[in-house]
Amino acid sequence: MTILFPHLPKTAGQTLVENIKSCKGVGDEFYHLAPNGRALDALKMQLEFKDSYNDLILFGHNVDEGLLLKISDPDVSLFTSLRSPLDRVISSYNMKVNAFPELGSHIELENYVKKRHSYICKWYCALFPSFISDPFDPCVDQAINILEHFSDVYFQEKIDVDYERFMALIGGSFDSSLSKNRSGISYPKNTTSEKNSCYKKFLKNDFILYDHFYNNSNVKRIIPDEVYSYHKWYLSILNKSNANVAIYNNKNTSESDKVIAYERLESLKSSTKQSKILTSILKDDHSFFAFEFLECIDDLEECDSMNIFDIYKFIPFDKIKSKIAISPLSQIVLDASKSESAKSFLDVESDAWLDVCSRHPLVAINKSRIYESNGDLVAAEKELLKLCQLAPHQERSFIFLAKFYEKHGDDGGRFRKCVDKILDLDPDNKWASNKLG
Repeated sequence: MTILFPHLPKTAGQTLVENIKSCKGVGDEFYHLAPNGRALDALKMQLEFKDSYNDLILFGHNVDEGLLLKISDPDVSLFTSLRSPLDRVISSYNMKVNAFPELGSHIELENYVKKRHSYICKWYCALFPSFISDPFDPCVDQAINILEHFSDVYFQEKIDVDYERFMALIGGSFDSSLSKNRSGISYPKNTTSEKNSCYKKFLKNDFILYDHFYNNSNVKRIIPDEVYSYHKWYLSILNKSNANVAIYNNKNTSESDKVIAYERLESLKSSTKQSKILTSILKDDHSFFAFEFLECIDDLEECDSMNIFDIYKFIPFDKIKSKIAISPLSQIVLDASKSESAKSFLDVESDAWLDVCSRHPLVAINKSRIYESNGDLVAAEKELLKLCQLAPHQERSFIFLAKFYEKHGDDGGRFRKCVDKILDLDPDNKWASNKLG
């Protein structure tokens, strides 16, 4: 069985990691995909270069639906853990106060809690947007629907019983003493949730989500549709692919090391299903960049390939000799290559260029602008609706769409629908509030 366990921050993740490590091999059966998690666990093999993604436990803040594209195991299961929203926020605040003592006043605590409106709901919406049928649904309803796709939801308040159930599932047992604070030291409890229970009102949606699962043992389970996006997990491929290209091209590299680097790139090529661009990079094929580069980009757009776009970041702009862009995506790439201050995608400041991909929100924004400038308003609106589907947790997605309707007319109440959604995500949003005023 393959297990994906997206770990909500401040829900005893390190304790569970230490327990999993007691019975599963790190870098073989278990991967901790958290910020710096790979370095901390000294993994022997990068996850991207495994022959099979089956029979693994993939755990951490960076576990999302993109991994489901890698897994063929029919027994793949999703698990996660929740914690009372106010307790979770207070725990996060205490940790930050330990690092930044100046945060410790009552007023700043109130603002800290208030700004985390719907944080938990948005967190799951960001990781699993393909599980959402309508991006205009209330954020809390979306989050509930997402977690109803999960095999089980655990609770920190029932940590011994719930985590023992999970550990038994993977052939181990739970020991609550195996705890490891992320900072390596104990931080003082500057404040408690009991003392500040008045702040619960700021976390209404997250409490609705929490109570729905905490108080209901008969939650329906939904089988997800096989339509997924790539998100956080692929990012590390940048450094890995770049390092191996550099190793292969280095004149001082031994032949044995070159073989290893080439084999890793071959593995990467097969995983993206598109080898032509990587092969051309490796061989420094000038004719490819002169005549076929942008055409290949358009071909890749059709199959929603993602990893291959990261490879573009290591192509010097002076090699791109093509002059004609056929689609909005290749137009984006061509425009980036004309930047006066940038020598490659890595130098371009806008992350719209750094994350070129047909299923990336920032590319949807840029494609809509290109369609709009060409007078194709139907296609422009379609891209903005896609943006809202890809990033349903960000109010700016719906601000872009609302401004489009405001500019080009709206005869179906769609502008108001966008404004209502913006206020669902951010009740204090000044732009949306002014539009209603």
